[in-house]
Amino acid sequence: MVYNVTNNTFILMDFYLDYILDLPGVKVESCTQIDGKILLGLRIVGESMVCHHCQNYTEQLHQNRPILVRDLPLFGRPVYLKVPRRQFYCPNCQRYPTEKVDFLDIKRRHTQRYEQNIYERVKHRVSASNLVSNVTDTKKRVPYYSCPVCPRDSIITLKLSRK
Repeated sequence: MVYNVTNNTFILMDFYLDYILDLPGVKVESCTQIDGKILLGLRIVGESMVCHHCQNYTEQLHQNRPILVRDLPLFGRPVYLKVPRRQFYCPNCQRYPTEKVDFLDIKRRHTQRYEQNIYERVKHRVSASNLVSNVTDTKKRVPYYSCPVCPRDSIITLKLSRK
């Protein structure tokens, strides 16, 4: 591990952060701490992809635009991943497919495990509030809980069970 003093960055020459991060198909290239947040720069291991339009194998990289993605906290600090979003050119169908990353859903700015963690926390919070409040009137409105990682138009509806 080499520390670059000018921009407060660790350049990793070993696999320890890859092992801790445990995300398929990527390697950690850099680690930066900014205002108490951890920023991990990732590199995708593969150098090609299969076009999802025509199933043709292509290696012609068209562009590489990194995106910033939220992940689970590490050692109590928020973690952001700089994930390369690679777009290839397919000479067979003449389209530009974007490479799918296994741990990200399409058009999301957070990992799947971060989203699952939020759902579990909301579910736990609702079940805990259910123990405190007694719902006696059946005509009471069912509470709606909006999830901070869901699209704005989707609402999670959780019914409180009566005991």
